[in-house]
This record gives sequence, C-alpha cells and structure tokens, in this order.
Amino acid sequence: MYKRQVQEAWSRSDLVRMRQLMTPEMVGYFSEELTRNASQGVQNLVSEIRLLKGEVSESWHEGDLQYATAYLRWSAIDYLVRIGRSPDAPDYLVSGDPRSAVESEEMWTFVRRRGGSWLLSAIQQV
Repeated sequence: MYKRQVQEAWSRSDLVRMRQLMTPEMVGYFSEELTRNASQGVQNLVSEIRLLKGEVSESWHEGDLQYATAYLRWSAIDYLVRIGRSPDAPDYLVSGDPRSAVESEEMWTFVRRRGGSWLLSAIQQV
C-alpha cells in the first residue's frame, strides 16, 4: 500500500525511498519537516498504518501527464519522541500515544507520465 510506504519512509527519515515515491517538490517538503524535527531533537514515529477507506475522487490529463486525487481515511500509531533517549526515559515521549491509533483524513494527489509510475505530488488535510 502506497500510504504505508510513504509513512514508513517518513518514520525512517529515508529520503532515498521518498524520492522513489514522490515528486521532487514533495520530497523537499518532507525533507524540511525532517530537518525541523531533527533540529528540535525529535522524531515522528508512525506504525500500524491501516487504510480504512480509499477512493479516487478525480482524475485528469494535462499533456502527457496523468493526475489522480484520492480520498484516504486511515489510522495509525503516530507519536513524537526525543532523539537519543531510551523509551523508558521520562522525557522520551514528546506527544501522541505509542499504544493508541489515531484516525486521519487526507486527499492525496498523484502524477505520472503516461505509462510511468505514480508519484505523490500533494497532500491536503480534510
């Protein structure tokens, strides 16, 4: 599942994998967020990602580019931890709950050259 691949790359701060899944603009956005988190000494961990609902809401062509926007409702364990602290340290958890899933709704837009691989090009919170 595409959502899971993106979230796993995010949790690992894996820009190489993100470049395989996203447009350069989206990689730049994610890279800025990862840099901001690192400068604050925190890391966002996301696991147990489950797609609860997904449907294509629109698709279109512009020249040889194809676009599709999908509505995604998903749940995941999503929390922020302090880098370099052990999980049993009192200041390890910054926010969220590593034991409880949260739900989110987003619109994801993808783009590809005709016949190519889909790349994530935009995310909008619903």
